[in-house]
Amino acid sequence: MKTCHEMESDILNNNMNGEILNHLKTCDDCRLYYELCSNEPIDSLIPIEVINQTVTSSIRQAEVKQAKRNQLSLILFMLLSGLLLITVYAITYDTLIIFMKRYLLVVSTVMPISLPVISIIRRKAVFK
Repeated sequence: MKTCHEMESDILNNNMNGEILNHLKTCDDCRLYYELCSNEPIDSLIPIEVINQTVTSSIRQAEVKQAKRNQLSLILFMLLSGLLLITVYAITYDTLIIFMKRYLLVVSTVMPISLPVISIIRRKAVFK
């Protein structure tokens, strides 16, 4: 097994092999030396915990956005359903108002005529 000094000389000479890559995953000093020499971090050397945290936080943010979209869709659905219900009620109510006007017209004209007739019929029925 090579020492860190030998690994650093291989890194400087750009002789990268599997042994050096495995060593870079475990040795922070050699990883820092490699990043300083190459001016770019190695993506494959990022610890899996950091990747998991990043992915998990991204998923949570996406879930929060999706929950907000779902909530907005629910509110929009409820508003449109309420609007439709009010429209149907208004149409029905207008029809009911027309019916009630006709009913009241009939009742207001027939009742004054029919009350004396009903009264006469009831008197005859009571006194028999």
